[in-house]
Amino acid sequence: TYTYTCTVYFFFFKQKTAYEILTCDWSSDVCSSDLSSVVTITPRSEDSATTLGFDGSATLTFKASDGVNQATVQNTFTLAFSLPEPNWAGSITEYLYNRATLSLGQSGTYNGEDLSFSFDGNYLISGHNREATSGSESGAAYIVKKNGASWANEATLKASDPQASAQFGRGVALNEDGTYAAVGAWAHDTNDGASGAAHGKVYIFTRSGSTWSQQASFVSQNDGDEFRFGWRVRLDATATRVFISSRYDSSNSGGYAEGAVYVYKRTGSSWAYEARLNASDGAAWHTFGYDIATNSAGDYLVATAPNVGSAAGAAYVFTRSGTTWSQQVKLTEPGGATSNNRFGASIDINNDASYMVIGADQAPYSGNNYGKIYVYTRSGTTWTNQAGFQPSSGATGGDYNGYHVRINDSGTHVSASAVRWTNTNFTGRAIVYKRTGSSWAQAKVLSGTNTSTGDYFGEGLAMDASGRYVAVGAPRDDTSQNNVGTVSIFT
Repeated sequence: TYTYTCTVYFFFFKQKTAYEILTCDWSSDVCSSDLSSVVTITPRSEDSATTLGFDGSATLTFKASDGVNQATVQNTFTLAFSLPEPNWAGSITEYLYNRATLSLGQSGTYNGEDLSFSFDGNYLISGHNREATSGSESGAAYIVKKNGASWANEATLKASDPQASAQFGRGVALNEDGTYAAVGAWAHDTNDGASGAAHGKVYIFTRSGSTWSQQASFVSQNDGDEFRFGWRVRLDATATRVFISSRYDSSNSGGYAEGAVYVYKRTGSSWAYEARLNASDGAAWHTFGYDIATNSAGDYLVATAPNVGSAAGAAYVFTRSGTTWSQQVKLTEPGGATSNNRFGASIDINNDASYMVIGADQAPYSGNNYGKIYVYTRSGTTWTNQAGFQPSSGATGGDYNGYHVRINDSGTHVSASAVRWTNTNFTGRAIVYKRTGSSWAQAKVLSGTNTSTGDYFGEGLAMDASGRYVAVGAPRDDTSQNNVGTVSIFT
């Protein structure tokens, strides 16, 4: 809690004669007897509880009067604070959402398999894609809100047309201020069991106060069996556009599992199809759209295809002009594409599209699938590899470092998960890296309080825009019941 005080000085000037104005005589300008008129004020009551933004700034309005109805002043300005460097150890909060919201909880819900923060870190959405809300693996998504130093469940999101095995919650996303959520049900059957399966469907929810309601839902513009529309979902800052991965899509004639990313645009409360994005060299089993990310303005979309070139992998950058999308560049692993490295296992881009991070989760080190993280910077239309790094301590090989990656707004922090940490036993860890200048170094290794073999800690990962909050999902944690899953929030 911050209290701001502002001091305002009132200076009273003598009325001038025409002679003094014409001769520019300002020598006796200020009444010396009035120089003691000093008033100290505090913010208006409606501004006194203003919350600092993720950049450490707050805008306040002050108003003051001299008390004799001769002069008043009102001023709006921004106060900025240098926030201390996070250490991601100040508090660790673990959530068994089912225990908090259901009387007995359910096994096999896979809490935290996908996660997303609002930009300011005040809201977190967690997918429970295998929760039996309306049949086995029908799924749900949970909205968690930060209140001071604590977190509490605000809402449970469910599909308006739930289906068993739809896995609603496999892909989740929030917009900048947490007023919109997108949830993918990647195994939803649009034929409702008549024929085929796993077409996929995406749902849009909006928040008013603390109340969430479904605004829209849609299936792929090119609906097809096993397309898995909704595997990944992303929203831009204002929720003007939603980006949806359909990793097994074959509508572009490249063959099954070529993959595609669909863009839908909102006008008011209505959503309409805008574009389908495909890799320029798409082919069967490339799984384009395996991971996707967008910037704040929604005019950059980055998508990966980790199975390109015998799983050497690739990443693609698309840009938008108006409503027209075009591929800007295709990236492959620096130093030469290498089979089975899976460059593009994960990807993220910062808010102004000046930094991008890509994971190659099976890049080798001493013969093991250690995994590697690559950071790129943009100048105009050119992307340059700034760094490539692996954990500096603690890893043992075979860890799949880079299984998920996230980068903060200013491009100073990267979080990455390694789900097979300690060599194939799937305990899992997350690692935070920090940039100084153009150099990157490991800052922190994160683990859950009860993490053990087979928990897959790091299968879900999120970081807010400031880099101060990191959420890590362990969807197969058995602390409560078998594979109920936990989410750990670090600050």
